Amino acid sequence: MKKFNTVIFLSFISIITSLYSDSYSQLSGNYIIGTGGNYLNISSAVNDLNTNGVNGPVIFNIRSGSYNEYFTISSFPGSSSVNTVTIRSQSGNASDVILISDAADSVLLKINGADNIKLDNITFTDTINSTSQR
Repeated sequence: MKKFNTVIFLSFISIITSLYSDSYSQLSGNYIIGTGGNYLNISSAVNDLNTNGVNGPVIFNIRSGSYNEYFTISSFPGSSSVNTVTIRSQSGNASDVILISDAADSVLLKINGADNIKLDNITFTDTINSTSQR
């Protein structure tokens, strides 16, 4: 009968546990959205937020550019008056980050039961009706 190697077994359990906990970590701190950032697009950042929640204040800094995306921010775990989520232009200029709606029947951004969300220095544009809001 082969002898059970406790060290190998515990190492295996440790690796599996770290992989599981890293993939479902709550968010806290600053993240960059855009090419070369933590998230390629806004939708992936919001999906992570909706799935994992927060355990501290979160700031999503969006790199300059136009983003043609549709996303919903749902109620997420950990939200409070202290654990807020800010989505903002990385440059601080609203004209540098443009969220574009190009469909008449689509909602660009929907907040569905989420609290403690702040949008800062972002331009929302509707190309169907040629309107713009900041």
